[in-house]
Amino acid sequence: MESSCPMRMIGGNACDKAVPQVKRDHVVIGAGIVGVCVAYFLARQGRDVVLLERDTVAAAPPVSSSGVPARMFRSAYGRDRRKTKMCTLSLSYWKRFEQESGEVLFDGSGWVVFEAQASGTLARWPSYAAWPPPGFASESADVLRAEGLPHQWLSKGALVERFPQIMPNEFYDSALLDETAGLLSADKAVRAIGRLAEAAGAEIREYAPVEQLVFEHGQVKTVVTSHGDFHPSVSVVLAAGNMNPKLAPELTAVLRVVGENTMYVRPQDQLAFSPSRCPVIGHYAFPVDRCGEAHVSPGGSSDYEIVLDPFQLGAPSREEELDAAFVDATREILEAWVPDLAVAPLAAYRRCFYPVTRHGDYLLYRRANLVTLVACSSGTGFKTAPVAALIGADLAVHRDVEGFDHPLYSASFRLESALRS
Repeated sequence: MESSCPMRMIGGNACDKAVPQVKRDHVVIGAGIVGVCVAYFLARQGRDVVLLERDTVAAAPPVSSSGVPARMFRSAYGRDRRKTKMCTLSLSYWKRFEQESGEVLFDGSGWVVFEAQASGTLARWPSYAAWPPPGFASESADVLRAEGLPHQWLSKGALVERFPQIMPNEFYDSALLDETAGLLSADKAVRAIGRLAEAAGAEIREYAPVEQLVFEHGQVKTVVTSHGDFHPSVSVVLAAGNMNPKLAPELTAVLRVVGENTMYVRPQDQLAFSPSRCPVIGHYAFPVDRCGEAHVSPGGSSDYEIVLDPFQLGAPSREEELDAAFVDATREILEAWVPDLAVAPLAAYRRCFYPVTRHGDYLLYRRANLVTLVACSSGTGFKTAPVAALIGADLAVHRDVEGFDHPLYSASFRLESALRS
């Protein structure tokens, strides 16, 4: 339902033209992967839902961290069995989205996780390889085995015989191959799920940046945008990524907004680095995506992360200055692990901005009629988005929050738990 009122304040100034007043049961903010999935699940339940996006659905970085050609999927999470279970359920939804959309959204490749076991190898473990640490592969193998998920344990010799792209260096003894892993076509998937949401009845409004949430008696009364005011009768779902803390300042105590450099190279031998021939290699390299580019990084190092004040984060520019030190460090590290990618031409350079929870878990909670969804990191948030969004959609329609129950909804997801950590 849409009407208009004669005047309201915009940016502190009176606006004398009619401003559309839109009533909806559910207003979802942010058309990244979580937002489109929430809109999809709500629409599939027959709910009245509008999805607001400041740019376009699956906008490219730095606007949206969902707007890249590929994100990694995996089930190996060390001893964290709950995240492995979330990944297993999420993969079933990724396959469902493929079936409903008729598009290929996932390329299986496997993920190689290196392990150091001998004392000499442990002593040589490189400082830049802070994640995943020694022991992670062994713990992951135990959980994958318990969950009945496909995987293999490979000696160094067996690993490089199977995947000659990988160097048999002195930093590892063996490796886990998580056979559930692969590449999700991220931007393509977000757009496909957005179309599925629209087909189910959701409305998506692009170029509708949210300026303010207006509260009355603890409830969000109005979602103010430059294109009109939206009045939710049931819930507002906040899934705006790095903009979440700006719209809900209570999150600043438990989140930090990180700018992460991402670098893409174009290997000469495309077949050798295709998902059918090459796995995701540690925290160093992806197989080539559908654009023929391989995402590479300096081994999980946080040295090149930029921590930002969300209140100073304006509309990000699409023009990005190349960080030459980051590129040089990445190539130097790749030379020890995947030398063919170390010399591959640079194809693209991007910076993604995303929120990271300080307690290392999800934030997924409801206060009055405001539901907030924040993943613990960018990559984890994408691969498990279907499950997080399913829980979020249930929270959005479940007014009795204290009585809310879901098999994968943990007490640690709540804001109070994050504040205590």
